[in-house]
Amino acid sequence: MDWLRDANEGAIRDKAAQITDQRLAWFRANQSLLSAETGDVVGSAYNLLLHKLNLTPEDAPILDRSSTHLRFASRNFCPTLEACRILGLDTRVVCRILTEGPTNEFLRQMHPGLRFERNYETLRPHGDYCDETILLVE
Repeated sequence: MDWLRDANEGAIRDKAAQITDQRLAWFRANQSLLSAETGDVVGSAYNLLLHKLNLTPEDAPILDRSSTHLRFASRNFCPTLEACRILGLDTRVVCRILTEGPTNEFLRQMHPGLRFERNYETLRPHGDYCDETILLVE
């Protein structure tokens, strides 16, 4: 994350585009991991996202769930969070630009109605965890 030290918004957007490309390539190579359960699109998206990010359910426990949304608490080690702490950057700005778009594009590969949202008021370090939601909108 050294690149973030001198990065401006344009550089962060460029890195986000690279992350998107990497996630989409990973999805194409690993889409066979998608759950065969056609009725649980949101749960399958959560499980595949955990797999992609090498997380366990303990790293991101589910807080609330229905057939159209799954809200979870990311408590895992996060290199972006650590870099922002060291560099004095606001995660609410960096994470919105750097990872929200790539995560949305990744989820849309599974189903065009999937969306990813964060509660930026409680994003770490401003809260105890990153409050994140996968939504199914149709």
